[in-house]
Amino acid sequence: MSIKIRDLSLGYSKNKLVLKNISYTFNTGEVNLLLGPSGCGKSSLMYILKGLIPHSISGHVAGDISNNNISIKGLEPSVLAPQIGLVFQDPDTQFATFTVEDELLFGMENLKFYHDMDKSIDETLKILEIEHLRHRSLNALSGGEKQRVAIASVLSLNPEILIFDEPTSNLDVHYRKMIFKLIKKLKEEHNKTIIILEFLIEIIDNIVVLNTDGEISAKGSKEEVLKELLKNKSSEGIYLPKGLELLQYLKHEDEKNIPLTQGEIVAYIKSHPAHALKTCINNQNIDLKNLY
Repeated sequence: MSIKIRDLSLGYSKNKLVLKNISYTFNTGEVNLLLGPSGCGKSSLMYILKGLIPHSISGHVAGDISNNNISIKGLEPSVLAPQIGLVFQDPDTQFATFTVEDELLFGMENLKFYHDMDKSIDETLKILEIEHLRHRSLNALSGGEKQRVAIASVLSLNPEILIFDEPTSNLDVHYRKMIFKLIKKLKEEHNKTIIILEFLIEIIDNIVVLNTDGEISAKGSKEEVLKELLKNKSSEGIYLPKGLELLQYLKHEDEKNIPLTQGEIVAYIKSHPAHALKTCINNQNIDLKNLY
C-alpha cells in the first residue's frame, strides 16, 4: 500500500498558494523525511494528509490524495484515523483525558473500536514499552513518557501511515534514543509508512525538500537528495557555509572548543553532510557560496 499525492496545491487566500503542484508517493515500510525552511508548507501538507485542512483549518485544496489507489482527499480526520495517524510535537496538545489508559480508550471509543479494546491497549503499550504506565496520570509523566503515550494513542488505532511532527525536539538524549528506536521498530517490524518532520538521518529512506515557494525542489533516496543538495544549490536559497566564523553552526556540541582551519572545515562538511545540510536548510541567510 502507498499514499500518493498528485498535483496538490493549497491556498489560504485567493492570491497566494502555500503549496504548489506537489506530487509524491510515500511507499509502505519506508521512512520519509519532509524537509524545508520555516514557512515552506511542511506543516500544512501534514494537516492536509490528516484531514485537518480543510475541516479544522480553512484552506482551499486542489489536486488529489489516494491511499491504496482510493481517493481520501477531503475526508474528515475521524474517518482518516484508522488510515493515518498524526503525532504532534507537543504531546500535551494531543491529550484529551487524564490517564494513560483513558487516553488510548478515548480514540477507540470515539471510532467505535469496541472489539478487544483491552487486548489492543495491552499490545500497544507493549510495543512502546510503557505497560507500567497504564494507570498513571498524564500529568505525572516525564516529557519522554508523554511522547510515547501520544504515539501509543495513535498506534492503538493501527493506522497504516504515521506522521511525526518533530517527535524528539523537546526531549533529552535518553528519550530521543528511545523514540529513535521506536520509529525504527515501527518501520522494520510493523511495516508502517512513516513521514517525519525531523532530521533523523540514520533511519530515513527518502527525503522530500520543499522550497520557500511551497514547491518540491528535491526528492528521492536520502543518498540522492543529499548529493544533489550539497552541490551548492544557491538558486534555491540553500548554501554551504564557509569560514571559521560559521564553525559553531557545524561542529558538534562536544567539539566547539576545537579550532579548525578552513581545509579541515571542508573535510568536516564532507564527512558530516547530513549535519551540514541541516545547517544550510535552517540558516538560509548564510550566503557564502565558494566553499570548494
